Amino acid sequence: MFDFRPHRLIVFHGAEGVRREVHGDVPAYPSAPVVLAALDEAKDVWVGSGNRRVFSVRAGASAPAQAFPRECFDLTTDGDRLIGTLVDGALELATLFTTDGSGQRWEPMTLPEPVPATHGYGYSEGQPLPQSPDGAFLDTSPFGITVLEKGRGRVYVLRPGAAQPEGALQVEPGHEQDTWRALATPHGVLLLLAVNHRETVLLHFALDGSLLGSLPDLEEEGDDETDELFWGGAGICVLDAARALLFLQDRTLLVSLPGLQVLETPMGEWPHFVSVTPAGPHRWWVGPEDSDALFMLTAEPGHSLRLHAANRPVSPGAPLMHGG
Repeated sequence: MFDFRPHRLIVFHGAEGVRREVHGDVPAYPSAPVVLAALDEAKDVWVGSGNRRVFSVRAGASAPAQAFPRECFDLTTDGDRLIGTLVDGALELATLFTTDGSGQRWEPMTLPEPVPATHGYGYSEGQPLPQSPDGAFLDTSPFGITVLEKGRGRVYVLRPGAAQPEGALQVEPGHEQDTWRALATPHGVLLLLAVNHRETVLLHFALDGSLLGSLPDLEEEGDDETDELFWGGAGICVLDAARALLFLQDRTLLVSLPGLQVLETPMGEWPHFVSVTPAGPHRWWVGPEDSDALFMLTAEPGHSLRLHAANRPVSPGAPLMHGG
């Protein structure tokens, strides 16, 4: 199962996939990188579409969609529980909650006060920038769940099984033309900023706000050759405690954690944003936005990375639901 963008889900059973979309008048809210949550070995798949509509496709690729019992903005899974976000009328995070597979009883979490973190890739040159809330999106790595509020410049990190977030960062809010991705690492949080959809910086923060590493190196500004490497950020993937991948328009970079030193430049160009979701131990599905293509990434410790196309046929299926 893999979700490439809001309102569309591709469900794989074995070698074949079924594409299901929302029909009708659907608001164009910003997309989360992967917005699905599967419980009970994927017999119940809850999909958060980023517009406060969350629904389930239940068992089977063509099963009717069923609305989530209560309204929330985004949803993901953490073991046998669901984690969701609730936003207010201004699209600011109001509640981070946990529930079981039924979605009937919500348990709100206490949100920590964000600590300041600076990186030098903003618009305001040290002056406060007006916030433009755009929702609270969830993403998952092996080291926890991130809650990302780009329009407020906030990132929360919830560790697996934890009762509340371990910490939160406050950075300069992003512009509406920026794309952000955030993933938890054992050291803190990895933050990808694609400014105006092009100029790209990868940042690694500890949860006390200290900068652990950056690409390009913020201490080596003016190196035109280095700056040229980082345009068109398309996505990130935390492989393990010591490695992460940065997907760019013209290449892929394998980087070290926590310092973000470039280790390798594996094959692969990514002209569009990509979504990444686990496919088993040391394996991930990688999918370009607005495409039915899938790639299998294998990253076993001690072995070279392997990335190859998974040429699985995808056919259209019944609509997930009708919007508007």
